[in-house]
Amino acid sequence: MEMLPRHFRFEKTSEFFAVSNGVIHVIDGLLLIEESTVKSKVETQPEFSGFRELIGRMDNSDGSDNVFMEALNPEKDGGKSVTLFLPSNEAVSRLPQEQKWRLRNDRAFLTRILDLHLISNSQHPLLTVDMVNGSSTATAQGRRLSFHKTNKDGNVGLPSVRVDGVESRIVQGDIACSNGVIHVVDSVLGLPFLTVLQILQAEPNLSRTFRAIEHSKDLKAALSTSGNNVTIFAPSDQAWLNLNQGDLARMTSHSHLMTKVIRRHVVHGRRLDGQALRREERFTTIPGDIQIKQAYAENDRSKADPPRIVLSWKGHSASIITYDIPAVNGLIHVLDQVLFDQDFDITQASLSRSNTLTSSVFIAGQLFSLGLFLIS
Repeated sequence: MEMLPRHFRFEKTSEFFAVSNGVIHVIDGLLLIEESTVKSKVETQPEFSGFRELIGRMDNSDGSDNVFMEALNPEKDGGKSVTLFLPSNEAVSRLPQEQKWRLRNDRAFLTRILDLHLISNSQHPLLTVDMVNGSSTATAQGRRLSFHKTNKDGNVGLPSVRVDGVESRIVQGDIACSNGVIHVVDSVLGLPFLTVLQILQAEPNLSRTFRAIEHSKDLKAALSTSGNNVTIFAPSDQAWLNLNQGDLARMTSHSHLMTKVIRRHVVHGRRLDGQALRREERFTTIPGDIQIKQAYAENDRSKADPPRIVLSWKGHSASIITYDIPAVNGLIHVLDQVLFDQDFDITQASLSRSNTLTSSVFIAGQLFSLGLFLIS
C-alpha cells in the first residue's frame, strides 16, 4: 500500500515490468489530483449537511471566523494535515432531542464535542490502514481516540472509533482532500444515542440481563425512557451461567422471582460513574443497601493499577469488570456475578407466596361460610 501526493492510496497489483532505468508497477486506480479541501467538502457536499449545521452553531455574531471551520482550512493549519471524523446525516438526525437542544444552546458543550472529531496535529492524515486494532491517537485538543477492528468470518472491516465509552463505526473511510482526509462515521463521537435498554439488547454479552428485565414492565419502561437517569449493574451472560442452574430455571419461569433479583441491580435517579462509586460506601436500590468495596487484584502486588470496585450484598460479592458504558438515560456497569442469595430470593420468596396463597384460600373459605350463614 503506497501513500501518494494529495493523500490518495492505491493497491499495487502483482503485475510489474522491469525496464532499463527502473520498474513499472500496475495499480488498481487512476492517479488524480484532489483540489477540494476538507473545509470545501464539508461546506458543499449535501451528505454532510447535518454536521455542517452543527458547525454553523459556532458562527460568531460579530462576523469573525468560525473557529472550527477555519481549522479545516489549509491556510490556517500551518501546513499540517487534517483528519476529520464526520458524522453522517443519519447519525445527526437520530440524536435524542435533549442532546440536539444542548448542542444548539450550549456552546462550550458543542465545542467539546466538535473537538473530538478533528485531528490536525500531524504532517500526514490518519488513514484507515493506520488505525491498528487497539491503537489510539490524540485530537487537536489532546483527547484520546482509540481504534478497534472486528474480525467477522475472517474479514476485518473498517475500524470503529471509541471515545468516552461511546463507539462509532467508520462507514466510509479515506475520502481524499487536498489537505487531509475525511472518514464518515455512523454516530456523533462522544454522544450516546441509545437508551440503557437498547444497549443491553444490542450487546451480546448482556443478552441474559436484557431478558431478565423483560420480566418487569415497569423496569423495562424506566430503562427505555430517555428522560430518566438510571445506573444499572448488569451481570454478564457468564455471571448468570455461574448461578445454580436449578435456581436460574426457577427464576426464568417465575417472573416475580426474576424481577426481585434484577431490581437489586438498578439505581434510579442517579448516574453513578466509576469515580462516584469510589467516593461512596453504599448505594440504595429498591430491595435495600448495596455496599461498595475496593480491592486490588491478587496478582497485582505492586498496586500500580487502581483497585477494582466490588459490590457486596448479604455476604455475596460481584466485581465490576466494565465501567461507565454511557446511554442517553444513564450508565451501565458490567458485573462478573449476579447479586443473588438462594435462601432470600428463592426459599423465602416461595414460602411468602405459599403463605399468601394459603391466606387467600382461607379468606375465600371464610367468606363462603359467611355467605351460607346469611342465606340460612
